[in-house]
Amino acid sequence: MSWHLGRMAAFDTETTGTDVETDRIVSAALITPAGVREWLTDVDGVEIPAEATSVHHMSTEHAREHGRPAKEVVEEIAEVLAAELNAGSPLVVMNAPFDLTILDRECTRHGVPTLTEKLDGKPIGPVVDPLVMDRAADKYRKGPRKLENLAAHYGIELTNAHAAAADAQAALDVARRIFDMYPQLRAPAELLHRWQIGWFATWAEGFEQYLRKKDPTEVVDRNWPLIPAPAFGGVTSNDVLRGLAQGLDHPQIAELFDITVRASRLLLRRAFDELGAQSGPHAIALAIGLGQLPADVATNPAPQSGGQHEPVRQ
Repeated sequence: MSWHLGRMAAFDTETTGTDVETDRIVSAALITPAGVREWLTDVDGVEIPAEATSVHHMSTEHAREHGRPAKEVVEEIAEVLAAELNAGSPLVVMNAPFDLTILDRECTRHGVPTLTEKLDGKPIGPVVDPLVMDRAADKYRKGPRKLENLAAHYGIELTNAHAAAADAQAALDVARRIFDMYPQLRAPAELLHRWQIGWFATWAEGFEQYLRKKDPTEVVDRNWPLIPAPAFGGVTSNDVLRGLAQGLDHPQIAELFDITVRASRLLLRRAFDELGAQSGPHAIALAIGLGQLPADVATNPAPQSGGQHEPVRQ
């Protein structure tokens, strides 16, 4: 019997939003041959936006009334996933960089060991990502590739989309159907994992080039199945705001402070949360960052913070 017909686990989360750095896990599910395991968090006092509730139908009130403490839940999820991987079960995760990264950030936020730490520092894997495999197997098929689309394309029933258990089961079924249709993908799970790393990076590079036709500063992360935590190197939100107020764009700020473009943008996002629409240079910088004003409106730029950062020479 081929390994893809044997034991596999499937994991899915429902969240407060789509930002892995700031959003929270609301619910999660793990499908194994032993059955279904589901979790609901209390979101640690965070409000679930109406937009998210409209997708997964879980409100803030429901989560607070019926959910368990978020710290307890995310630690338990990481423990269970580590046990499955240590037992040799490939882990099926649709769009793995989202679900595995948001779990990683939740663990860090609550001060509990991450999945990587529970694996004693070993890379997370083997992971099977139906989205990555579908792109590789049927590269030129047009149309969206969300889970609902893949389920319809491969003839998989998905009657309760955006419920974690239903989505995890559908992802598992889609993965198996892809293996049935494309025998060339039935490599050993560890080799398939390595292939997906390369396939994802190639797709990300192409997607980035497409996005840069409209915004030359766009960056698409090439990491799969986990996006590393951003390194800010002591740079603060105010440093990025001052750079924007001086007319620098994110790539220039990244070079100046020796951080990634993604880190620069994350710091700007943090500034929105910290500062809101304050007046003066901050307001100008925020507007520039949102693309609402051209950079040359900053006629009175703020000084760089402390003068301690020197431009990086390439």
